[in-house]
Amino acid sequence: MDVILFYKSLTKAGGAERLLLNQYYWLKKNKYSVKIVCFDFKNNLFLTEGEIIQPDDIIVFRGPWLLSILKLLIYLLNNKAEIIVSSGVKEIFITSLIARKKYNLLLHHPLFMTVNETDKFSLFLKNKFKIMCESNYGARIFHDQMKSFTFFDYIRINLKACISIPSIKFAKIIFVLSEYSQYEKSYLFNKESIVCRGAIKKDILSKMSFEKKQKDVLLCVSRLEDDKRIDILIKAFSKLLDIYPNKKLIICGTGSSEDTLKDLTKRLGIEKNVNFKGFVSDNEMESLNKLAYAFISLDWADYKITLFEALCHSQRIIVSTETSCINELEDLNHMIRVEPNAESAFEGLVKIFSSESKADYVFLKRFLDKYTWESYNTNLFKHVFQSNH
Repeated sequence: MDVILFYKSLTKAGGAERLLLNQYYWLKKNKYSVKIVCFDFKNNLFLTEGEIIQPDDIIVFRGPWLLSILKLLIYLLNNKAEIIVSSGVKEIFITSLIARKKYNLLLHHPLFMTVNETDKFSLFLKNKFKIMCESNYGARIFHDQMKSFTFFDYIRINLKACISIPSIKFAKIIFVLSEYSQYEKSYLFNKESIVCRGAIKKDILSKMSFEKKQKDVLLCVSRLEDDKRIDILIKAFSKLLDIYPNKKLIICGTGSSEDTLKDLTKRLGIEKNVNFKGFVSDNEMESLNKLAYAFISLDWADYKITLFEALCHSQRIIVSTETSCINELEDLNHMIRVEPNAESAFEGLVKIFSSESKADYVFLKRFLDKYTWESYNTNLFKHVFQSNH
């Protein structure tokens, strides 16, 4: 069986790109013929020792958009393969209609958990907009965002939706990362989807063992941007220091809000308790994960790979209510979900540091086996290949 992995612009390092590359490695290991097709590509993306994308497996259709579309169309006409789309579904939709091909679609972000997708504002979803704006804490901002649109913005939004919404409905199989996203696709588009989740390498679990933690250390790994809610974390942490003055917060990552966040710690008088580490190498990140007692992310997302990476080192977890519920961890008091505001986050921090988890590393190791890239790809491609029969 031949497989095409399409990603419109494979130039940045993020969770969706990591997922795509792990699909590629799994397919190669299992002796499938696989090509990564894109309109732009950056060499050595995410690569570590032993992980090499063969040059012959990368096909890049650079150039003006229409020329790239034409090249993609010709390629699809000349190649029979299962098509997996991670990015650029509209381009695949247009070419697939002409080439009479079906594709499988990976949807990484729910429509109502991102400011980058505008289909939610179109006339096609008008009757469901209000209900979905109440479906998670962060979605309320869409009411204000909509007020800023001009008449011409609405024209562009609806023209785009004329392609992007049918592109979802036309997909052979849709794969999502959470039950929330599964519900959203069913409610908005009357389209069923399959939940598949991957986060860690299998060999990491084999190395997992007891780690003595420094209970005063709290870790956050994130891009330092306004929408990541690091400011809310810092305010909540400031309140925590009134009770536990020796706690330390380590923040890993860079971004446009870094100076603003550092100024916030100074205004709150807690700069000695907050350590901005900036960019952190894989080796240093492993050392920090071994050290930290708890991991916190108030990010607006239904699924977080960093959450599972922290669990590999037995860290306790605090995440926002938008993150998918994991009953196995919450029932054992190992993970707490909080509303992404300073007061609720503060209460979650107090609970983490004033109570004990009932989950040990043996339990976590068994739990995490469901979230390896091996199990993710085995499940996903089982559905893809079985659909041919």
